[in-house]
Amino acid sequence: MLRPLIPALAALGLFATSVPAQELRPVQPKPADDRTAATELHAPCEMTEDSESCSRVLACVGESGLWFAGRAIGRGTGVLRGALSNGVTCGGTWTESNWFGAGQADVTCSNGETGRVYFTYQDRWTGTATGNGSMSGGNRIEIWSGNRVPEFLQNTTGQPALPCGEAAIPIS
Repeated sequence: MLRPLIPALAALGLFATSVPAQELRPVQPKPADDRTAATELHAPCEMTEDSESCSRVLACVGESGLWFAGRAIGRGTGVLRGALSNGVTCGGTWTESNWFGAGQADVTCSNGETGRVYFTYQDRWTGTATGNGSMSGGNRIEIWSGNRVPEFLQNTTGQPALPCGEAAIPIS
């Protein structure tokens, strides 16, 4: 009796073969030992509707031109990973704290330094947020996140650039 319905049910996906979950997820960041700020700056980052959503994170650290490039994974709460331009890798967690879109991110870097940033969303869907904080060594942090960060950081010539220190860092 069900035999004639099996092709129709299979077409609906009820008897479909399973696809490995990794094929359905966005590209994950490289392992920490392969990560550099330059590779993170150009790594793919896919915005999705689920907890695997990825948003770019860029930050200036201190006043000497040190910068961070990485990814924040999640919606409402999640993890972040990336690297500083001097080769130090950093990772941590972030969480949105209230319905106004305010939140906090805490990071620990491979050199032992820690940091905290307070951010505010401009657009939750795209992960667009700005924020400020500091590292345990005293350096100030200014962050931008979201999948449209390059457009947000366009300089007077119309080129996207991260405004860290005396020379802006070109981004794409």
